[in-house]
Amino acid sequence: IEIRDKQHEAENANLYGHASSVADPSALYGFAVGDMNAVGDAIEFTGMNAGGNLKLRYTSDSAGTLSVYVNGMKKQKLPFVATSVGQYGEAQISLEIPANAEIKLQNDSGDSATAALKIDSIESIGGYAANLTYEAENAILSGGALAVTDGSFSGGCKVSSLPAQSAVEFPK
Repeated sequence: IEIRDKQHEAENANLYGHASSVADPSALYGFAVGDMNAVGDAIEFTGMNAGGNLKLRYTSDSAGTLSVYVNGMKKQKLPFVATSVGQYGEAQISLEIPANAEIKLQNDSGDSATAALKIDSIESIGGYAANLTYEAENAILSGGALAVTDGSFSGGCKVSSLPAQSAVEFPK
């Protein structure tokens, strides 16, 4: 089982100030968050995966910055460049993100975000357990779950026979 990073959609985040969810057919699921051009406007994502980088998917008519907070502490600015009209781009920064963190992107004094900025999603990537591959056959198997040899799977085994009440548990 490969554990992949999880993308957090902006329209499901906590919104502050004038930030609001807007329909956008170019956004991944048809919605994005806009109206973040005033000081104090913010979007907050909860339950982030651990990682070493933060990736933002956005569109904007001009370059700018937003301040990044991790669990309520201001960490740094996230710079982004202008994108083509209707096209989403990505901005990424190196940032230590603990498991289950709250990440807030906020327009602080000194930041520069225009009304055309729309945020589609953020993602925690790289580092930590978020990018590790766990072999299921090395997990704690219970309730009748069995590891069997199968050369077509990574590690040469697979977990088979998962009757009701069985489990495959990966240590934290």
